[in-house]
Amino acid sequence: MDCLIRLWDLREGNCLRSYPLEVIDAPDYEDEEQDLAGVTFHNGVIKPTSRKVQYAKLEPYGKRQLYVALEGGYLQVNNIYSGAIIYNKSVEDNLKLEHEISDILFFKQGSKQCAGVACWEGFVSFISQPSVSNGVESIKANTKPSSHIGDIVSLDVTAKDQMVSGSIDNRICFWTGYTGKQGACIAVPSAADGRGCNNFIQAVRFADRESADTVVVVMSEGEVYVLEQQSQTFQMPNGSRSKKGTPPVSIISIPRKNEFALDGDSAGEEPTFDTKIHPHSVV
Repeated sequence: MDCLIRLWDLREGNCLRSYPLEVIDAPDYEDEEQDLAGVTFHNGVIKPTSRKVQYAKLEPYGKRQLYVALEGGYLQVNNIYSGAIIYNKSVEDNLKLEHEISDILFFKQGSKQCAGVACWEGFVSFISQPSVSNGVESIKANTKPSSHIGDIVSLDVTAKDQMVSGSIDNRICFWTGYTGKQGACIAVPSAADGRGCNNFIQAVRFADRESADTVVVVMSEGEVYVLEQQSQTFQMPNGSRSKKGTPPVSIISIPRKNEFALDGDSAGEEPTFDTKIHPHSVV
């Protein structure tokens, strides 16, 4: 929220350094008198800013890029070491989506799309690979229609650029990353555990990076379901399968290959995440 980058040493738990992000003042912010969120810099000059960071994610391919979602649906890419903006540097070229951003994922190197972006109110945008025009590098967003009617809160992608999205309307949608087109849409049955309609999707993850067949679905009240895309059924703890459209059973323990493990039992124990994180500095 203060427009600062902080680099941390995960082994020691120490903040290695902290410095301001370069932020371009958007037209709809210039005339508003808001409480200052922090400081930023432009052309080497430190100045106050009212822009607020909603979400940030580190690009995984060693390009030293941090994708930063700002309040109002603005998206920018900053250098992780200097804080300087890399693409779309002018106010006129500022990249703005129609809705607030809630999640960002990255497709493999060389893909047609650079990243997928989840937004509020059921919108999904695909970010193009950087292009050069008149000597200036920029990225563009292409918003696609989806079957979601609520805020999208989670995305995941396979090694083959197959994407899945989950939203608070308890719908799970599958996408082809190359074309940006949506495929199947599957709904988690309502009142699956008798707790009412306040239990909604919090995260979706492919069980195997090489396949889009199985998706782990984490709910807001702690349940974990396993969805088989082809049959559109939910796997049961005893190995049987529910019929299409019937409620899944909580809680399921299933490891995700090379990524994390979900632990819990049918007695209602909350799942825990054992996440493998790169041992060096992160944001």
